[in-house]
Amino acid sequence: MDIVATASATSRGTLNLLSNMSLVNDLALPLLVTFLTYLGSQHFLKPVSKWRELKDELIVATIQYANYMAYSYVNKEGKRKFEDRGMINTVEQKLRRLAGEVCTLSNNRFYDFWKRLFLPNEKLIDEIRGDLIGWANSLIEKDGHYDPGREARIESLKKHLGLPNYYYEVKEMQNLKHSKK
Repeated sequence: MDIVATASATSRGTLNLLSNMSLVNDLALPLLVTFLTYLGSQHFLKPVSKWRELKDELIVATIQYANYMAYSYVNKEGKRKFEDRGMINTVEQKLRRLAGEVCTLSNNRFYDFWKRLFLPNEKLIDEIRGDLIGWANSLIEKDGHYDPGREARIESLKKHLGLPNYYYEVKEMQNLKHSKK
């Protein structure tokens, strides 16, 4: 009788152990998947999500500040004064901050992997940075004239972002309208 009772207790213990193993598997697998998903989204996919956020900010800036230019005048004392120096500083700082953020994109550990698929390469990053800084430098008129490369920088930035580039077509249409008059 003792042998049967011992065998029965052993089989119950094995069943309990197996049910505990199933419980561990049921908890471990979801935790492992959650952990790997977290690592993927926080580290592996970070350059892609950062580029998408930066691209969104750049698109908003190209629309929001595309026509902004600081007008200046000379006061009675002969000093050059600006229409709204606060706004000039805001726009200039925003464009320079975006240029800096674009430059930090390649500092991510997984940038080299993603640049082949979704991210701009180093040359394109440098061009975008140059366009943004050049645009920030061309906000203020010098001697009554604005930088002639200003529109080219904005259009170059739009091209790098994949936005439609209608500037030259619009200029041609405006010139045609003015020449008919």
